[in-house]
Amino acid sequence: VSTQSNGSIADARNLQTKWQKHQAFEAEIRANKARIDALQEKADAIVNERRDSADMMNEEMDRVRAEFDNLEAATKDKGQKLFDANKETLFNQTVDDLDTWMADIEKQLTVESSPSNLTSVNLELQRQKLIEDQLVVRQHQVSELQSQAHVLDDLDEEVCVQAVNKSQDVESKFVQLDDPLKERRRKLEEKLRIHQFFRDVDDELLWIEEKKPLAESADVGDSLLGVQRLQNKNNNLHNDIECHEPRINAVCDDGRQLAEENLCDPETVDAKIFQLEDAWKGLVDSSNDRGNRLEKSYYAQTYFEDANEAEQWMSEMELYFMSDERGRDEQSCQTLIKKQSHQERSVEDFAVTIQKLAEVAEQLRDHTDGRRVATRQQ
Repeated sequence: VSTQSNGSIADARNLQTKWQKHQAFEAEIRANKARIDALQEKADAIVNERRDSADMMNEEMDRVRAEFDNLEAATKDKGQKLFDANKETLFNQTVDDLDTWMADIEKQLTVESSPSNLTSVNLELQRQKLIEDQLVVRQHQVSELQSQAHVLDDLDEEVCVQAVNKSQDVESKFVQLDDPLKERRRKLEEKLRIHQFFRDVDDELLWIEEKKPLAESADVGDSLLGVQRLQNKNNNLHNDIECHEPRINAVCDDGRQLAEENLCDPETVDAKIFQLEDAWKGLVDSSNDRGNRLEKSYYAQTYFEDANEAEQWMSEMELYFMSDERGRDEQSCQTLIKKQSHQERSVEDFAVTIQKLAEVAEQLRDHTDGRRVATRQQ
């Protein structure tokens, strides 16, 4: 408060700088008023939880609000005095400052922006945002300029008329900035869409290239467990492809929209869409083909597992039938006869298993391991 209340307002040196700093300080005070309200809400919450703290909280908040009100009043008073003491000079300097700023913006708008990549487009849009943010701030200055012009009524009539004309001229120039700025943003956003499309296509092609080695792998496993492990990997790849397909479709749709709106050369866009769709189809086909090959490999390895079990069973039966055990007495002979009868029925039943293995072997005739399967079946 003391800082704002003291100081000579008669010193006209760097007057515009002082005025702008003062306006910035006023804006800061307005922005911080919300903090006082937030502090009041916290104080009320504490009072609701602890009634015994009501007097202390109310006293403290009254003190804070009083200090803030004094600061606000002193700032407003100094601003008024600063303006009253130098209103004509301040008015003219404000006009000159706005004219200089608008001339700079007009110069920027006359330069045709041709960003060549996505990064440069985003940088241009950031600059555009800065200009638009400045426009909002300057709008407040232009509005104040109208008020300042009428405050000069106590000066010479000719000076007053000139001030009003200047303020109207500034306002007219300021309004004329709006359409070119909107047009510049529209063009930048169109270029952003174009460059974003080509970047997206490149990103998706890179994603496809990263997945191709797994989809095109010739490894189909050399054991049942190995095949199952590879099938799990291919299933995960298939899920990734299904989940990613909407992204591919969205990128292609963006390109078609650009072509329809004539924002980019249709032939160039169509070529990129074809490249992406062709690469995508290749990945999908490779994954499906690998799934089929792994499925056949699974059947082949299952056949080998079953064939091994069958051979083991037959070896056990061969050992049994080669046995020369004949029994020592009638009871043991009866037992051996029953066992022999049971084993013979088992052999007859096992013929079904052999037949199934033969059918599987026939189905796998064209498989990579077809010859091994045929040899094993014989």
